[in-house]
Amino acid sequence: MSSEHSGTSSPVVPGSPAAPMGRPPVRQLVSSLVVNLVVPVVGYFLLRPHVSSDTLALGLVMAIPVVRTLAVLMWRRRVDLIGVLAAIGLGLAVVISLFSGGGSLPIKFNEAMLTGVLGAACLLSVAVGKPLHMLLMKPPAGQPLPPGALQTSRFVTLVMGVTFLLHATVHVVFALTLSTGSFLIASRVVGWIVILLGGGVVYLYVQGKKKRRAAAGRGAAGSTAPPRS
Repeated sequence: MSSEHSGTSSPVVPGSPAAPMGRPPVRQLVSSLVVNLVVPVVGYFLLRPHVSSDTLALGLVMAIPVVRTLAVLMWRRRVDLIGVLAAIGLGLAVVISLFSGGGSLPIKFNEAMLTGVLGAACLLSVAVGKPLHMLLMKPPAGQPLPPGALQTSRFVTLVMGVTFLLHATVHVVFALTLSTGSFLIASRVVGWIVILLGGGVVYLYVQGKKKRRAAAGRGAAGSTAPPRS
């Protein structure tokens, strides 16, 4: 929500039906929280007295997570669509702001545009029967899909879509109603809560399915075991 995302480090989609569930390292999670939540807020209040406008200060601090994401991706030599879209979105927002009189509203809308598009794409993919999670997590060629994979992908994609759209809505409402400083604080805190809640729902769902499959497997093994003499 930015995750959060925004200028955003790419969210790791949990619950791949073709791979075991993994938890992100604590250090990686803390680093992402600091860069996306703390640094822009602190940076804005430090920069604002030394620059000419809210728009300039906001544009500079919003670029920090994007630059960090792109630098990490370049270091790993791997293209990440979310990071690229975040960078393009911020660039377009800055250009629109410059040509519309220098207001900060286009930059405030930057993250909402990204998560809004992602959310709509997720829900549309579920509606047409081709959930994005399934397309992104498809197994290697020649391997069949695990049992229940389509149902899992449909649920994960649906939750992702609702989460992204709710994140975008939060940003739009705060952008229209709060001052720039208050917007930075509120949008990041509430936005991260939305993303974490959505991730938590997916995690609990996937873990529940794993436990049910494991229990069913144990029951099947017990029913086929030869009786003891």
